[in-house]
Amino acid sequence: MAGVINRPVAAEGIIAFQDLDNPELFVYFPSSVRSVLGEGGTLENFECKYYGIGKKAQWVQAGSKIYLDLAGGVVQGKARFDATGEQKDKLTDAILKTFKGIKAPQLAPVQLKDVEATPVFAQGVANLGGNSKYSFPTSIGVGESFNFNIDSGNSLFAQLIAHQNIADKKADSPSIGMNIKGKLELYGEPFEATISADLKQVWEYTRDKIEAKANLGWFNFGTEFDKIAQELVKESIIKIHYKEGRGATESKFGLQLLESTKTVFEAINSLITSGEGMFRFEPNPDPQVPTNPKESWFASLAPWSVGVNMSFVRNSFKQSIQFEESVSFQGIYTIPVHSSMNLGMICGKDTEDMFNDITLGEPGCITKDKLDQLQARIIKEVNLKEAQIQKYEDSLISGKITLEMYETLVAGLNDRMLSEKNPDDPRTPEDLVKEVEDEVRSQYGLSF
Repeated sequence: MAGVINRPVAAEGIIAFQDLDNPELFVYFPSSVRSVLGEGGTLENFECKYYGIGKKAQWVQAGSKIYLDLAGGVVQGKARFDATGEQKDKLTDAILKTFKGIKAPQLAPVQLKDVEATPVFAQGVANLGGNSKYSFPTSIGVGESFNFNIDSGNSLFAQLIAHQNIADKKADSPSIGMNIKGKLELYGEPFEATISADLKQVWEYTRDKIEAKANLGWFNFGTEFDKIAQELVKESIIKIHYKEGRGATESKFGLQLLESTKTVFEAINSLITSGEGMFRFEPNPDPQVPTNPKESWFASLAPWSVGVNMSFVRNSFKQSIQFEESVSFQGIYTIPVHSSMNLGMICGKDTEDMFNDITLGEPGCITKDKLDQLQARIIKEVNLKEAQIQKYEDSLISGKITLEMYETLVAGLNDRMLSEKNPDDPRTPEDLVKEVEDEVRSQYGLSF
């Protein structure tokens, strides 16, 4: 069972290829998997427990006379890496329209090789909460089910896994999921090409596509990545030179274009020695339907939502950086493919029973009010600690304390809450600050 690369069909985030020997059989690959509950869905069960998200604090004793005000959550469930029943129905309709003479198409998942699955959120969660941990499969096949469990530790993780459902406004897609990559074998004619680009020019062109007012954080292209990819090739910023086989204007295999563009973006990232890089690839929860597959190369089925790091300005590269890579296929195409799957649920009227507020001891969504209340608490605490730390900085600059003392003071302060009172702890914020300073005085034998 193997598909033919020149006999593709696509619909609703799935790409399928007609089998070499059985014309009624089509092997399919979901390039973007949506999170759908229920029969024919991809999410078999889901549960989210969160704490400290709202106006009420969640106190935990972390040591002798040390109490922490935590915000975080645990999400767990069981999912299946596959297309939904609705997607398969759309694909079947597309097959009947595209391939004349086919009356009862059969669908079978592709068999991938060297499959790797990685959670897209793991590093971010680890950075937010030192106690965060997760259980996740490292390899998964199309049509297979798997369990997942993510514990945020002490962080604002709950903001990542649920979004408020506001009337007359489209809810944001949950930013929790996995990326899958593997190798797919397809039959086809021999093919050889060279990809080349000036990485400086690629960055500048891509950066220019972003509104001038965007200058902080990450800007997400969403499903516009397919258009950027085509424009980069059309403008000859990324050049694909075909030495043998079907040329770009004749090819119907759009993933080749997307993979080539992603390869160039990753080459740019490799030049960045610190930070998160210039590009990042996240699940695309809303793959577009190609209006004209013969012209789009299925680019509108991009499995990634591409983010650009706005902390890098347009002229980050001072000189040209040439990139070149050769790609060749002989008879059987072993091509790299990528997919993504969302694992989060938007909390709304029909799903609120899957969310449980541990702090309040009741089910319910992480609403906008709760997030606003949490943010107000965070700002208040940050302001109080920054004012206290500024005093320590003044003492450090004047020479009253050493750098080691300063670092010890800040570390001790971070273990105490100054803006909220734990009902089980009789100490005031002033008592907590004095306690930290007395410990430093005792340890170093100095006064300040």
